[in-house]
Amino acid sequence: MKINFIKKAMLLAAGSLVLSGVSLTALAGDLSGYSLVTQPSKCISLNRGLVCYQKVRMHWVSPAADDYCIVQVQTGATQKCWSRQQSGSLVFEFAETDSRQYALRKRNTDENLATVQIEVKWVYKRRRKDHFGWKVF
Repeated sequence: MKINFIKKAMLLAAGSLVLSGVSLTALAGDLSGYSLVTQPSKCISLNRGLVCYQKVRMHWVSPAADDYCIVQVQTGATQKCWSRQQSGSLVFEFAETDSRQYALRKRNTDENLATVQIEVKWVYKRRRKDHFGWKVF
């Protein structure tokens, strides 16, 4: 019965996120009771290859209190851990040149309970080179 309540609460939360402007691609997890939400889910940089800077908020929920961490999947770097918690929030400065995936994990494990990706997008794909109509010999 508690699991059904959690599933309903997650669906209600997902509906609220859609209405508040957070895309469902920013909501990760399944109906197992684990969820990880990030806002925003995209970082826009002027040119490809430049570092994209963005303040990111993450929130996670689990079906039971335990020791959890949010980990950057590509590097394995731990962003933050919580002890004996069932939910938590994190605000950090995202500064990357490429998209990154983050995961909710139990402390000291490699199993991803819920994942989310922050996509890096560019206004211009290539740096524009200045072309002059003449050369200096």
